[in-house]
Amino acid sequence: MKRIDLIYNTIKNLDSGEGVTTLEISKYLNLERSNVSKDLNLLLKNGKLFKNNSRPVKYFFNNPNATDFSKKSALDKLSYLYPSLAPAVKLAKTAILYPPNGMNSLIIGDTGVGKSMLAKLMHEYANSLDTSKDMPFIHFNCSDYSNNTQLLSAQLFGVKKGTFTGANEDRPGLIEEANGGILFLDEIHNLPSEGQEMLFVFMDTGYFKRLGEVSKRIKSSARIICATNKDINQSLLNTFIRRIPIKINLPDLNERLIEERLTLVEYFIKEESLKLDKPILVSKNSMLSLLSYDCPYNVGQLKSDITLAVANSYTDYFINNKKHIKINSPDLPKDIKSALNKNLDKERKLLESLNCVDGYFVYDKNTEITSHSFIKQKHIILSKYKDLINNIDGAIHHKDSCTNSIVNHFNNYIDTVIENQSNFSYTFEESAYDELLSKLLILDKDLKERLSNDTFKRFLHIHIDMIYDRIDLIDSTTLPSLNKLKSIYKDYYPLTLEIKSLIEKNYNINLSDLEVVFLITLVILIKNEK
Repeated sequence: MKRIDLIYNTIKNLDSGEGVTTLEISKYLNLERSNVSKDLNLLLKNGKLFKNNSRPVKYFFNNPNATDFSKKSALDKLSYLYPSLAPAVKLAKTAILYPPNGMNSLIIGDTGVGKSMLAKLMHEYANSLDTSKDMPFIHFNCSDYSNNTQLLSAQLFGVKKGTFTGANEDRPGLIEEANGGILFLDEIHNLPSEGQEMLFVFMDTGYFKRLGEVSKRIKSSARIICATNKDINQSLLNTFIRRIPIKINLPDLNERLIEERLTLVEYFIKEESLKLDKPILVSKNSMLSLLSYDCPYNVGQLKSDITLAVANSYTDYFINNKKHIKINSPDLPKDIKSALNKNLDKERKLLESLNCVDGYFVYDKNTEITSHSFIKQKHIILSKYKDLINNIDGAIHHKDSCTNSIVNHFNNYIDTVIENQSNFSYTFEESAYDELLSKLLILDKDLKERLSNDTFKRFLHIHIDMIYDRIDLIDSTTLPSLNKLKSIYKDYYPLTLEIKSLIEKNYNINLSDLEVVFLITLVILIKNEK
């Protein structure tokens, strides 16, 4: 094995995410440090390794500046991969977080939109907040007992001994079993009015009685999540609806971004590839069909149709001893491939962003499923922001060239933001930024002059709008020394604090030290760029 390959494989094995230094590699392999350094630079040049911009210099097998979801909840991942679900995810988190035991919620959406999936993710999120407990999650479909009110009530509330023939002992119900956790009541519209009335008494008081019980009440802290695909005003009692403060609407597949549908298609194909432990190749026309055909039963139907397409391709691969599992449009059902008769310019343009090998898209265990929507722009901006922070950390160790270095790196960050501004989806209302801008213009004459530039104004708008993204996805434990920056640029710090105060008041948020590091470098740029 060549020395350079040995070094590459060593970093692959040693790097746990913290990086490896040249000295550590040379000691581990008993090689001359100069030779190791030479090969590391070659690996960097070829894009096989990454390094930080601080001291000590460390080499990474994976890009340390890439947006990392590994420590984020599945709910966070959901809203980043599928932006149209972000409002639903925010409400779902509210239902879990609100003290002391969260809030009851109702998930509304057509068949196949992912109501059960969201309920499970809410449970997973609740569990992640307190890992010392294993919170129960009980899924009950009300349609299973819709024709037998007594039996349904017995399932939910339990039964007192002797209530009816066969009730030989007290039997707990699902509300009791879900104590301290979540009871997910699917197809709640099938719960008869009597059951709804009994349930909302529990929602009001936290107490219930078993079926047949006259006086004894039982307490439970079970959180109720309901789901329905019906009009709630037609299928549920008004008194019941009023007891559920959080109503989460999930959009149909045809109401969601085409970019989100591509992410779903890729995810489901990769799932099948993992099951078969083999790559799956999909032709361009097949992918166009899957992106554009009418799918009335939403995400559930899309998943089933993709599974069937892969299964048919696998059968052909197995019986006819084919070299690869390939999905071609002629092999798809007529109702799916008929979509090719439509005008699919947008879909074709979207597919141009994917890697294609000999006319096929390849999915296997190494395929990374990512967002194809405006969220991808945010990922690029966040990665460049991490670069900026790392470069500031490196710059403050070289005081003589510190200012020029910071200005250059800051301008690189501005360029990246502006390059990714098209169709940017803002979180905050534009009026909030306009109000902030009016205050910044009278704060400092150099700041006012810089903000007279429309490009810089747009840059700052996007940067401030992404504050929650930075909170969610950037680890500030590797923060450059704020104290050292304050020491080097003590004359700029008062203006930094004034800008910080205006942003905090305008957006009702507490800015972290990471944001203060950015603001002081912003002031450095404004005062020194000339």
